[in-house]
Amino acid sequence: MSVADVVGEITGNQPTEQQMITLAQNTPSGTNPGPIYAPLSDLNHNSGNGGVEMADLVVLLDHYGIKSLIAWTKGHPEQTGMPALQQDLTDNRKIIAWVNSAVIWNTSEQRTKADHYLVVTGIDTNKDIVHLNDPGADHADEQVPTATFAKAWKTGEESIVITGVTS
Repeated sequence: MSVADVVGEITGNQPTEQQMITLAQNTPSGTNPGPIYAPLSDLNHNSGNGGVEMADLVVLLDHYGIKSLIAWTKGHPEQTGMPALQQDLTDNRKIIAWVNSAVIWNTSEQRTKADHYLVVTGIDTNKDIVHLNDPGADHADEQVPTATFAKAWKTGEESIVITGVTS
């Protein structure tokens, strides 16, 4: 879970995925009836896809004393986009992005809707590469071309959770 990665980066003590799921199963959602974590096809969550909704990532981070906010193209356009992402990284903020996993992993699954969270850890403008900590990858520092990341990120309206900011 991407929240665990961010917690570990900030506190130096990374919770396990199971610890994060247990926390999410036992913490009330900020947006839905019931807990933050919902199993697949749980009709109590707006998406019906299970997992954790983006707004609840902020709740989970707050549990660890980490302040954050959500930004997306329609809600906070000045806080999203590649230039803002680069500035957030320069300012040592942690970023969880909402992307389409099939675009990132180059698979044949649906490519039109965001379905996956990952942590953006860097952007190398010289090599045109975005560095990611992706809980779905089998290694740290996954690297994808900037155009690939941008295409995957656009499916989620360039939505991000940014730490170190509160409004």
